[in-house]
Formats: sequence, C-alpha cells, structure tokens
Amino acid sequence: GPGAISTTIIAAQTGGFTHNAVLVVCIALVCGLLWVMLRLAHAIGPRMGTTGLNIATRLLGLLLAAIAIQTMAEGLRVLFPGLA
Repeated sequence: GPGAISTTIIAAQTGGFTHNAVLVVCIALVCGLLWVMLRLAHAIGPRMGTTGLNIATRLLGLLLAAIAIQTMAEGLRVLFPGLA
C-alpha cells in the first residue's frame, strides 16, 4: 500500500548502494512470500473456517493499527521534539 511505498522510498534515500541492494532483496523476498501465500489461500481458507478467518482478520487489523500508531508517533516525535 501507500505506507509501504513511502517507507521504501524514504529507506532508499538514506543508504548507499549496498543498502539499496539489500532493500531490493527484501522487497523480492516479500513479493515471493506473498505470491506463495496467495497461491495457497484457496486451499487454506476453507480449512480455517469462518471463525478462523474472522479471528485472522481481526488480529491482522490490530497489527495494522499498531503499525499505523507507531508510524504516527515517530512522525510526531520528529515534528515536535519537545514532546519526546
């Protein structure tokens, strides 16, 4: 999503060639893992059932909210250093 793209752009600006090469490798690994997970989703979904899918959805939503709050907190800390 947009947050991942922004984070990648910021991370790419702060490093040299080696840092950017590692960043590209990490992106490739995440893409590969995501591809495997999406390929297996049709087989795993029915086995999890409705309750399992609801639990996974809520847990992943909670994780996404925690990451969003952490990102906002870091941004506010940089914007207002007196609050930290």
